[in-house]
Amino acid sequence: MATSFARTFPATDEVLPEILGWVEETSGSLLPFEKALNLQLAVEEAVVNIISYAYKESPVEPFVIIKFMDDDTTLTLVIEDGGKCFNQLQFISYDFNADVETRQIGGLGRTFIISFTDKQAYEYTQGHNVLTLVINK
Repeated sequence: MATSFARTFPATDEVLPEILGWVEETSGSLLPFEKALNLQLAVEEAVVNIISYAYKESPVEPFVIIKFMDDDTTLTLVIEDGGKCFNQLQFISYDFNADVETRQIGGLGRTFIISFTDKQAYEYTQGHNVLTLVINK
C-alpha cells in the first residue's frame, strides 16, 4: 500500500537542521540504513543548493516542499522550490584528478545526487523547480 508524507519549510540556513532531521527520521523509517543514508546525503546537497542559490535576488519568500511517496518497491522523494530555474542534475564536468589547489569549487554535489539515488528527474513547471529522486528498496 502506498503512503505519502509532505512538509513545507522555509528555505533558510536556520531551518536546515530541522529539514535534514525530518528527512533523516522519515527515510530511516522507510529504508534500510545504507539506502536511507544515501538518500539523506543527496537531499542535503539539493536543499543546500536551494538555500544557497535558488532565491538570490528574488522577491519570493524562500520555501522548499519535501514529499515522500512510499510503495512496496521504491521510495520517491520530491523536492520543490519556487526559486529561479535551476536543474540540479545538469552535468558539470568535474576533474577528480586535479590537484586540490586547482580544483573548481562547486559541482560535486550533483555527482552525489546522481550517485546516491537510483533514478532522478528534473522539471521546471508553473514557476517551480521539481527534483524527483527515487531509491529502489
